[in-house]
Amino acid sequence: MDKIQVKTRRGFNNGPTSASYVKAGVTLEVDRFRAADLLANNLIEDYPGSARKAAAAPVIQTLTEPTNKSAPTPSTPGAPAPSTAEPAKGANKAKGNADKGNAAPSAAGADDKPGA
Repeated sequence: MDKIQVKTRRGFNNGPTSASYVKAGVTLEVDRFRAADLLANNLIEDYPGSARKAAAAPVIQTLTEPTNKSAPTPSTPGAPAPSTAEPAKGANKAKGNADKGNAAPSAAGADDKPGA
């Protein structure tokens, strides 16, 4: 079988034992089946005679604007547009101070004080 010289991109184990570790950037000789396997796993750079083709540049298509993009206008007028003005101050304020945490102590709570 013919041997091919390939250059590694990453380090990897080149055999059944961990003693045959190949570092990145090293040139080594492998048969064409092993080279195809290493290339499929992105461990080596492309070599002459590889079946792998460089990826073609993607084709960018420009689309035309659709004619029905805008919403249809209603035939009858609807309600007036909502007002964006700020609500009047104090319009939604709750009565009393209970919501602020300043509530007066209740009569039941007055007996619970120590020393009374």
